[in-house]
Amino acid sequence: MTDSTLTTAAEIPKAPNALLILAHGSATALTSPHMVRLSQSLAEVNLANLRFNFRYRDQGAAFPSSLDQSVKDYQDALSIAMNTYPDLEIWLSGHSYGGRIASHLLAALCNTGEMATVYRNVMGCIAYALPIHPAGRPNLERWQHLFGLTKPMLFFSGSRDRMASPDLAETLCSSNPACHWHSVPGADHSFNQTQSTRDPSQSVYQWVANRTRDFIAKPPRMTQL
Repeated sequence: MTDSTLTTAAEIPKAPNALLILAHGSATALTSPHMVRLSQSLAEVNLANLRFNFRYRDQGAAFPSSLDQSVKDYQDALSIAMNTYPDLEIWLSGHSYGGRIASHLLAALCNTGEMATVYRNVMGCIAYALPIHPAGRPNLERWQHLFGLTKPMLFFSGSRDRMASPDLAETLCSSNPACHWHSVPGADHSFNQTQSTRDPSQSVYQWVANRTRDFIAKPPRMTQL
């Protein structure tokens, strides 16, 4: 469906425990096989999710024009979720660039002073294949907005992800008690695992969805605004 040029799709199980807003990576879209499989796996563990396209994708652009515009698009998706599913707890989430934008929106909302009123159902952020740094340039320069975050954030990154140094992932978490991290064994940025690290009993998407469910069921206590 489309709302004011914002294209969305939803996976809603019969008895959802929460709703994730699920944003795509910078060069993909809500219909990519990766996004669909992630969405379906989350729904299988009773996590409803609303996928959406950043507007630049529907406008034919291959990559985003600005971070600020993407944050605005994400906030519009949040408004749709709040209006359509008012009784569900909401987690901002996304893959790669989408997770990065989700974290910016969460930080912005925490700074408005409205988390206990307007955004009381927004519980935190879940980021999949978080691009901690540009490939080959390990640093934490793009995460200054997270310091002092008062809502929990969980992020996943593959152990072979060239945009997620394990050392920097640990540093980010150790310097910010709001952040928590899971390393996906043998996975790259698209969650493709090596043959030796695949679990024959479950897909990588099920592995990630199970840990997302567990985190949402018992998030760490944070200071309430």
